[in-house]
Amino acid sequence: MTDYKKLMIRLESLKRRYVNNTSLLAMEEKMLKIQISPGDNLSSAIYNIESINKKIDSSIKVWDQLYLTIIECVKGNTTKKVTAKNPKCPKGYKVKL
Repeated sequence: MTDYKKLMIRLESLKRRYVNNTSLLAMEEKMLKIQISPGDNLSSAIYNIESINKKIDSSIKVWDQLYLTIIECVKGNTTKKVTAKNPKCPKGYKVKL
């Protein structure tokens, strides 16, 4: 199920960005408990995935104000981590995606 994998990748990325975010960790725990097996009725799994995605979308603005954000900036082979509430890369660096 590609939506499940995409959400788990998104959660991993957000966990690195918002360090020690308890609500994000709770969302991840909920996702790990979802049973997905071929041939089953996946409607409840799809509902949970969509609801968590919506919750993340609505929470990001609040998290930006409450939690320190960590981004990785790249310039050639050099990588720097910048931690702040509103981080920006140094001049000449670009955000690593």
